[in-house]
Amino acid sequence: MKLVVIPCAAVILCFFLLIYGSLLEVDFGEEKRQIVSGIAEFFEPDNLVGKQVPVLCNLEAREIRGIESQGMILAVIDNDEAVLLHPHKEVSLGSVIR
Repeated sequence: MKLVVIPCAAVILCFFLLIYGSLLEVDFGEEKRQIVSGIAEFFEPDNLVGKQVPVLCNLEAREIRGIESQGMILAVIDNDEAVLLHPHKEVSLGSVIR
């Protein structure tokens, strides 16, 4: 069984791509990754920049509509609304959720 790794990252760049959803760059402290996400349906890109979010990291990179995605931001869907999961205080980038 593969161990799930979920570190906390900061969103440093986010923009809306018309047919792709959102393209985000997240910073784990020692590395940065790009993520393609449908989160643009729920949040304005500027409202995500600077937020710390948990990212499922040990997935194999996938190409989504021609763009490589290197992780998955975790959120909860409640009554058709996305709610981001995030620490209640700022944590060191790359801190792993246990």
